[in-house]
Amino acid sequence: MSYAVALLLIGTGFIIAEAFTPTYGALGFGGAIAAIAGVLILMDMGVGNLEIAWPIIGFLAALMLLFLGILMRAALRSRTVPNAAGVMTLVGAEGEMLETSGQSGWANIRGEIWKVRTAGQLTRGQRIHVVDVDGLVPRVAAAEGE
Repeated sequence: MSYAVALLLIGTGFIIAEAFTPTYGALGFGGAIAAIAGVLILMDMGVGNLEIAWPIIGFLAALMLLFLGILMRAALRSRTVPNAAGVMTLVGAEGEMLETSGQSGWANIRGEIWKVRTAGQLTRGQRIHVVDVDGLVPRVAAAEGE
């Protein structure tokens, strides 16, 4: 009985770990197999008149595999989504010019100070918005209404 309970616990632990590690299903499917094996071992022990119905075992196994399938699909889908992190998230953000020098300057955008390129002549304190990004340098223009 202790082997069966150990398999159930290990299987559950593997399934939970799958959600937090980049194993692409290996831990999850291994955990599902361990949990199913634990249930089958418990069933074969025949403790008293207690027995687990086969449809319940099948349903729980299918439920675990469905959960893992959804988890794997989400993981694989996240790999195909373009990276939304970094300087590209600044496009459309509002800010304020701190200092200008020709076609470049410094601006406060979302509480951070960025070296920026300007589309036209901007003055200190003028409200701006980010229109594009060149490498790691945001391109800004005067905010609407300025």
